[in-house]
Amino acid sequence: LIEAHGTAGVPVELVTNYIRLGLINKEQKIYQYSVKFVPPIDNGRAACKLIYSMFNENEGRAFDGKAILYSSRKLSSAETNVRKKSDKTGCEHKIEMKLAKLINYSSRTMVPIYNTILHKIQKDMSLIQVRDNYYNLLREKRIDMHGIAVWPGYTATIDRKSTRLNSSHAN
Repeated sequence: LIEAHGTAGVPVELVTNYIRLGLINKEQKIYQYSVKFVPPIDNGRAACKLIYSMFNENEGRAFDGKAILYSSRKLSSAETNVRKKSDKTGCEHKIEMKLAKLINYSSRTMVPIYNTILHKIQKDMSLIQVRDNYYNLLREKRIDMHGIAVWPGYTATIDRKSTRLNSSHAN
């Protein structure tokens, strides 16, 4: 625990979590697929809904909403084509998935996968993304005297050198 105090201003509560990412089965692999929708889907949520409908809830999968799918399960073949109908538009889409590479859990190339998962968690927490940070608009603090509002912010990053997760937020 580190405490630091300035000589002026108002104290601000700041919380930081530093977690070493450890994995149980370092031999397990992640399958990375390139994904293409025909016709294209511009809405990332709609694309995710179609992709996730092909998996059980307890299966490990992460989709960036555009073109990259990470899965703990190998699909039936290196190139898989599936037709799915959008619930919202009723339009049928051909989903082309091609195995791009296998990634070991112990590999440094897991960093983008962790970041995709963190991004999804922060969206599920109803945080709003502004550049690399996420903000909780529900906990907004207005400073009427100055005509501004302050949003508590969160950031989560993976340190590429040590495979550690650093998550910070200010109240």
